[in-house]
Amino acid sequence: MRQLLLCIALLWSAAPWAAEPPATPNTLALSAAVDAALARDPQAAAFAAREREQDARAALADGLTPGPGSVTLGHTSDRLDRDTGKAEWELEAAWPLWLPGQRGAHAELARRESSALDATRQARRAALAADVLESAGAWRLAALEAELAERRLEAASALQADLERRLAAGEVARFEANLARSEQVEARVAHEDARAALADAERAWRLLTGLPGGQPVLLIPSAVPAEDVEVPALRLAREAEAVATARLRSERARRREAPELALRVLHGRDERGVPWGNQLGVKLTIPFGGGPAWRADTAGAEAELAQAAAELQAEAQRSAATREQAELAVSRSARSLQAALARQRLAQDNLSLADKAYRLGEFDLETVLRARSAAHTAVLAVRRAEIGQEQAALKLLLARGVTP
Repeated sequence: MRQLLLCIALLWSAAPWAAEPPATPNTLALSAAVDAALARDPQAAAFAAREREQDARAALADGLTPGPGSVTLGHTSDRLDRDTGKAEWELEAAWPLWLPGQRGAHAELARRESSALDATRQARRAALAADVLESAGAWRLAALEAELAERRLEAASALQADLERRLAAGEVARFEANLARSEQVEARVAHEDARAALADAERAWRLLTGLPGGQPVLLIPSAVPAEDVEVPALRLAREAEAVATARLRSERARRREAPELALRVLHGRDERGVPWGNQLGVKLTIPFGGGPAWRADTAGAEAELAQAAAELQAEAQRSAATREQAELAVSRSARSLQAALARQRLAQDNLSLADKAYRLGEFDLETVLRARSAAHTAVLAVRRAEIGQEQAALKLLLARGVTP
């Protein structure tokens, strides 16, 4: 009779975490979560200013001159020496001139830099999408573990209280009561650790997205295109190579500083009593070309192009490997879930068998507690596998180039 009552208490205390699934988390579009993270991202804060910079570069490349002109006003007289009334006023307006091929090279560089900025924005969004995905998954897993830990603590506390009453009545041995006490202490420590981990995961989510905490978030994808697109990181590497190529062409076209065309107007007289006269002059300044400075700039552009080409090749290999890993992860997650479900069925069956054996006096309490712990672990493994499968599916979308 004592064993039968104890088994009933064990099964009753184990039922909550073995049968009831955790609460369903809130659903949130992945794109909305990424938008929230992007609004708080320090790197994204500079995109608007970068766009204005690129617009200014494009306007400069489309201009008639490579830079703004200048105006010079000068005056000379002989008052300090002879003071005969000789004086002259000079007004000069000067404009830099494009070198042959330089304007087209600058325009191409401006277009490439603008396209690279757009690729940078997409790559940053994709990186934040991966961070948001990881943070949401960690939060859901932590919430799951905290909930199951709480149910385990409730079950252990109920068992410990029941055995304490039976120990006082002389119905059970102190050894069994000590086992129940140990289980209750272990469950309490695990519950405290799980709550702390949940608080850390929720805090990380709020820091990343700024969205309120509370119930964990299940991210759902937006419309998924039928065909794959280029991964943002690969596109960024390709645009970086194009920018490096355009910059090298621009440096080679700029063999010297920009020539300068100046228009001069002179207004002067030779001495007092002589009418003022006007003169018009034109001046063309052509700087010397080449030199160590130009060779250094060209060599720097060549090095940048070589590095960009190598990074493009490496990123192409990395993207292909990431895509392959994501596909394998989806397959593994499905197998892991099936295996976890099978282990859960076996663990529940073992718990039932342990109960029967304990009722017949063949098993002791320690064996039943081990069976219950195994059933708890099996439930947790199933929930983890379900979250892992959802995470793997979303990661595959990112690996296919889908940017939420």
